[in-house]
Amino acid sequence: MKDKIRDTLYVIGNGFDLHHRLDTWYSSFGLFLKNNDSDIYDYFIRYFGFAELDEEDEESLKDPLWSQFEASLASLDIEEVLSEYSEFAANPASDDHSEGDWDTIAVYVGQIRDDLTVNMLDLFKQFILDVKYPTGDNLNLLSIDKNALFFNFNYTKSLEKYYQISQSQILYIHNKAESEDKLILGHGMNPKEFDRKEIIPPNNLNDEELYEWREAQSDAFDFSLERGRDELIQYFTNSFKATSILIEKNESFFNSLNNINKVYILGHSLADVDAAYFKKIIRSINNNNKTKWFVSYHNSNEIIEKRNKLLSYGLLENQIQILKMNEI
Repeated sequence: MKDKIRDTLYVIGNGFDLHHRLDTWYSSFGLFLKNNDSDIYDYFIRYFGFAELDEEDEESLKDPLWSQFEASLASLDIEEVLSEYSEFAANPASDDHSEGDWDTIAVYVGQIRDDLTVNMLDLFKQFILDVKYPTGDNLNLLSIDKNALFFNFNYTKSLEKYYQISQSQILYIHNKAESEDKLILGHGMNPKEFDRKEIIPPNNLNDEELYEWREAQSDAFDFSLERGRDELIQYFTNSFKATSILIEKNESFFNSLNNINKVYILGHSLADVDAAYFKKIIRSINNNNKTKWFVSYHNSNEIIEKRNKLLSYGLLENQIQILKMNEI
């Protein structure tokens, strides 16, 4: 790959697999959770606000939180979780109070945190590994340059199976299901946004009022609940997709893009969580303002949004063509 000059890059998103009739919808993953780990499925309903899924009800499968699953991972309602476990808060006045009571809530919610990160990712990998690859004459294969480079957001082997693309030409940026690697799936919000905020007293309090305010804060403080809150705040770090680290780790791939003059984005929504990757690709291409970008869309209401996203990343209007996938 290093010795051969490649002038075409394909960026592959989940819409590419859906085009080939792989059932990789996030709502299908939700149904997989419902059937294989009802506790984790229920957490998404109760603590994130996801809709109940019913495979017989097509409208339920269009729930925006399931559809935008990665972004939705940032919507964990910490207060809702803690309220469900508040009965386990330590009571120092109780005769049977013990040291361990201070950690009871933390233990319970720490397990929820692990279920929503480590265990959920294990299940997601199994879901991808279970995906069936349709065969037959109606696959609707695309005309793809097999000598190109491929920046692949997907976890499947569809490029290798349907187009015989060498794995040496593909960067599986979030890893491949058929490997020993842990799959990367997460939200894009800075975890520091969820850190505990310092409570500041109101302005213009006199000394007596300030004393009373501090006393009230002290009375309201529940150490066992706050221990639980600290455990849950770690969730946002554990479920964060650290794109800057992944970009640095794969610097050699980005360095190989200097001769690219055509970029095809197939089946990617240009979601904000992945914006850093596209900006890095643009910066990595020599004479980038001469590069042509061909972008697929599924619904016509995506056209303006996708164009505006690419313009905000630094492309020029005349570089961008937005087409149906079959037209590319």
